[in-house]
Amino acid sequence: MHDFRELEVVLRAHADAWLGRLSGLDLADYDDWAAYLSATHERLCILHGIEPGHRGGNGAVSWIGMAASERDFGGGLAAALYFLGHAELLAAMGMVTDGGDCCC
Repeated sequence: MHDFRELEVVLRAHADAWLGRLSGLDLADYDDWAAYLSATHERLCILHGIEPGHRGGNGAVSWIGMAASERDFGGGLAAALYFLGHAELLAAMGMVTDGGDCCC
């Protein structure tokens, strides 16, 4: 399925529907999506006792970190939303952190 909405609209939908609830952060408190995603990733690492900056695992926190890192690699918002789509699915399944005993 392809979402034809503007990328910013899709990001706001992610932030409103689940990212904000998961992290306790509000998109309105940040200058741009990159700052929000970075703060969300950092907050989730702290909340779940994960090393700050952790990426590359199989849980939602890692995928949110990969979305946040897209600003550094030039992938932009479209690439970040790709990672957020996977993170949303993992979070819905309770796989917030990495490993076999993932839970929220």
